[in-house]
Amino acid sequence: MTNPDKATVVLLAAAVGMALYKFYNMSQQERDDFYNTVKEKAQLLLKDTDQTVDTVKHYFGQIDSKEAVADKLLLFKGLLTKLFGTDEGKKLAY
Repeated sequence: MTNPDKATVVLLAAAVGMALYKFYNMSQQERDDFYNTVKEKAQLLLKDTDQTVDTVKHYFGQIDSKEAVADKLLLFKGLLTKLFGTDEGKKLAY
């Protein structure tokens, strides 16, 4: 494993750890809202599967073409925002 790969693993592990920490510090109402929002977004993605697959392929093609880990992470963030982006400023509860 190369040094950039190790750094990526550490950053992703830290992000997952922080997400879990924030999730378990939410009130029950915030958790329910979070679940409902994720469920709605997943249903929308499944409804338009062809477009979702095309979007994922496009972003992963761009990610594969980048050398720098930071560029790859920014593209991955863009993918997640495109797929699970919020509507009209509504934010996920995390």
